[in-house]
Amino acid sequence: MKFKIWLSLLVLALLAGHTQASSFKCNNNFVSVGDRKATVLLRCGEPFFAEVISGYDEVKIEEWTYKSRGYKGFLRVLTFHGGRLVDISVGEKMK
Repeated sequence: MKFKIWLSLLVLALLAGHTQASSFKCNNNFVSVGDRKATVLLRCGEPFFAEVISGYDEVKIEEWTYKSRGYKGFLRVLTFHGGRLVDISVGEKMK
């Protein structure tokens, strides 16, 4: 019984560390999961940091990081798969 409680608490702690959103406000515009990279670039501008995670020769998976003023100073990480926004997550707090 104690193991099940401990395991449940561990799972909750891991889930709390990764917060997802379906939209992100930048430059008074919103971008949402499903948007194309060009749409995000037009609405949000150049990301603070961008990198290709995988798929150099195939479908690319990219992460773009934006500084967010509105979400208590946390970074926003946007993940693209094949040029479409598939995930918006909250990254580390900016210092």
